[in-house]
Amino acid sequence: MLQERAVGESLWEAVLPEELCLLPPELAKLGAALDDDRFLAPFPFAPDLPGFTAACFEGGRAADLLASHPARAADIERMSVPAGEPSSMPEGFQS
Repeated sequence: MLQERAVGESLWEAVLPEELCLLPPELAKLGAALDDDRFLAPFPFAPDLPGFTAACFEGGRAADLLASHPARAADIERMSVPAGEPSSMPEGFQS
């Protein structure tokens, strides 16, 4: 489960003096802006987004990916679509 915010005080926060836990004013202002729920609202984390269709996703084939990213061969072999398998979501798929 995605946790966007810490729950309670961390061990570090409990043992450090309070003045070491305070941010400089510029960073505190940025931190307050990032804590605002409106900041993350445009970036939903749920897969059941309105307007989601199977056309949004297509898997990459190993040969194509290896040609453009040879340094990532281990990841590509592990996560690419196997040869001969469909690379798009089934027709009619909905989240």
